[in-house]
Amino acid sequence: MARKKNQPPAVDRKQVAALPRRSDVWQFDARPARSPVPVDDQLVVPWLSFVTSFTDEAIVGFDMSHEEPTLAEAEQLLLRTMCQPQAGEPHRPTAIQVQREHWATGLRAKLESLNVEIQVSESLEDIDQVYEDFNADLAAGQEATGLLDMPGVNPEAVGGLFDAAAYFFEQAPWKKAGERPIQIACSQFESGPWYAVLMGQGGMTRGLVLYDRLETVLRIQEGDLSEEENARLTSGLTMVFGGKDDLLLKDVEAAALHGWKVAAKDAFPTVYRIEPGLSMRPPLAWEVQLLEGCLRVIPEFVRKKTRRLAPLELAVPTAGGELQIVVSWAGE
Repeated sequence: MARKKNQPPAVDRKQVAALPRRSDVWQFDARPARSPVPVDDQLVVPWLSFVTSFTDEAIVGFDMSHEEPTLAEAEQLLLRTMCQPQAGEPHRPTAIQVQREHWATGLRAKLESLNVEIQVSESLEDIDQVYEDFNADLAAGQEATGLLDMPGVNPEAVGGLFDAAAYFFEQAPWKKAGERPIQIACSQFESGPWYAVLMGQGGMTRGLVLYDRLETVLRIQEGDLSEEENARLTSGLTMVFGGKDDLLLKDVEAAALHGWKVAAKDAFPTVYRIEPGLSMRPPLAWEVQLLEGCLRVIPEFVRKKTRRLAPLELAVPTAGGELQIVVSWAGE
């Protein structure tokens, strides 16, 4: 949840300018949460940044950080949302409503050059509602935030993730890949590439970690990091298999209600994002889709003879749509 030291690459404004412009009004605001959440040995009040489509009544963008986002970070969130909305197709909205003059003044010149109008509104009804809903979950503590509590994450997306996790468990790709890191690239997401490490070779915890940096993977595998250094460097998406008791009760109940697939009684997937400092949160909507794609493509990659060659590009179906994923052995 902390602000990342390694920010995703800046969104290409030419790419945004080439997007179709659709009659759609968005709302944007960044607000501190009402309740602190535990991070290591202290309580931290996170900042919540929301982008909603007032026209479609949907959450299209979200971010969370320790500090109030800067104007540059707010602009990047809006541009990323245009390229990769959590709901709907990529497009430029006709207008974005903000409540504070601070945002309007700082964002107007940047976004109106893309033919996106900035409007100051006395109230942001959509933002108010998602803010209240999210605070209701945070009030119970970060640990009680379930997969479906995250903005833009719906039962179909998590169902796709569970289905992919069941396939991954049944294929047991860790038996073929060892601990050699696998590079994952997906042009539909801006912040890659990622470096996958499969867990399970030692017969203990089975699962998958998508690290943000190859350097971190190599340092961890060398085993020369102190606990403090490990906490400072580690960031990535994690999916580990375990029993039903390892999941939040609300996630277990949701799995039963929606009929999400589980391969075995010890194959319930626990999924979370870990940030530097070892703070954890459930995955965002785009992270759910990315992880689903990786769980589907990695068994195919290590199974084929082409795993000794690089790269391998595959079109991977997910609950959120098809992803184009390029897989290769890291460092080749």
